[in-house]
Amino acid sequence: MTKHVTHIGLAIIYLTLSAFLFEAVAAGPQLVEVEKGICQDSQTGLMWQTGRSKSYRSTKDAVMFIENLNLGGHSDWRLPTLEERLAIKDTFDLKRNGSCTFKRLNGSYWTAETKMKTQPGRLEPNNECGGGYDFILKSKGYVRAVRP
Repeated sequence: MTKHVTHIGLAIIYLTLSAFLFEAVAAGPQLVEVEKGICQDSQTGLMWQTGRSKSYRSTKDAVMFIENLNLGGHSDWRLPTLEERLAIKDTFDLKRNGSCTFKRLNGSYWTAETKMKTQPGRLEPNNECGGGYDFILKSKGYVRAVRP
């Protein structure tokens, strides 16, 4: 009886996830390339730098890169928050990135406004039942800018 209930539970989870993924794919791409080096999220309006900086060890250097970045005629680029990094990761995981590609999505990147401070870190899948990602602190990271 227990095996039967487990299989039914897994089948329900599978069907629910399949329907969710089908809806996400059927809705079309969420990222649109607005010009070389920049993709825009059609749901949030955020523009993302598709490339990345060199690797920086200090907050000062990462922030200086952002302050001096002029890409696509825009100079108001900033570091993404952890929530924004998680959202863009989900967009790629759900294959809603369209023709937009990011150079090395799964690296260590500078993130603003984490609980402790602005710092570099990597998003790594956690092993909990609900899935998701853990933010793993690193000593250095790249900058992938976002605006506004």
